[in-house]
Amino acid sequence: IGISWEDDREKVTYTQVYVAVAPAGSSFSSPVKASDAPGNKVCVDPALTMPGSGRLHVAWADNRNNNSDIYMSSSFNLGASFSKSLMVSKDTSETEQELPAVCSNSTHIYAAWKDPRTGSGDIYYSYSTDRGSTFIADGCIHASDTKGYQYQPQIEMNASGSVHFVWTTTPGR
Repeated sequence: IGISWEDDREKVTYTQVYVAVAPAGSSFSSPVKASDAPGNKVCVDPALTMPGSGRLHVAWADNRNNNSDIYMSSSFNLGASFSKSLMVSKDTSETEQELPAVCSNSTHIYAAWKDPRTGSGDIYYSYSTDRGSTFIADGCIHASDTKGYQYQPQIEMNASGSVHFVWTTTPGR
């Protein structure tokens, strides 16, 4: 079992993402910081996936570029340490990507998030085929019309590796 959360334990005006794991029914480990944004930046809305064999991947919304982008970090030692983060959302505009969801298996990691870059909230995604070292250019799962708004994506991968996306939609605004 693993959990991730945003935390301001460093007693400053920003939050970072922390992870703790409880392997095979044990007690939870001490929290480990997974995010690596600079000290005056905010990391929120973490999402965690644990495909097994000591691997964990956590994604979050991060404002280190003065707007919210989706970043991810990985652990290959059951959360004892995390890799340098990698920006998953490739949008260079000033729109706010947020509310990430993640799923993974032994080699692939998928991420989806709410993204208003086209003028309304859409669901974008990206994936990695090399355990999170690189991510493909992101794409839109469902482009809304100017009246619709998609948010709160969820992702699930079945045993054969098929990925399924769902999200909430509000009709016009």
